[in-house]
Amino acid sequence: MFRDLGYKTPLIFRPNNYGGIGNDWNFQHNSPDGQQFAADTSSDLAQAMRENPRLKILNVAGLYDLATPYFAAEYDLGHMQLEPQIVGNIRYTYYPAGHMMYIDPASARQLKGDIDAFYATAQ
Repeated sequence: MFRDLGYKTPLIFRPNNYGGIGNDWNFQHNSPDGQQFAADTSSDLAQAMRENPRLKILNVAGLYDLATPYFAAEYDLGHMQLEPQIVGNIRYTYYPAGHMMYIDPASARQLKGDIDAFYATAQ
């Protein structure tokens, strides 16, 4: 960064805070039957969608995302055991970019159009 911007800092870059200050995040989640498992809120989302069948989801993903496991969200959303009429409330969009697809100008335009179209379906 110093070479490009001339900016110097004594701070250490940490891509995440695991093992750092405030490392008291609880990654456990209780299932409806009381069992604990790694943080997975898809059962909560599925319940919310059943309680409000008008709830819609737009899943956006960069095809070259190295920060999150590719297809993980699609897998979780696809395994929520939703009724067929509710499954239709989930939409997937993909962009030829990385994790922050909005910094690629073409992907940003596509994302804006997809979000506008998604909002237009709100009731």
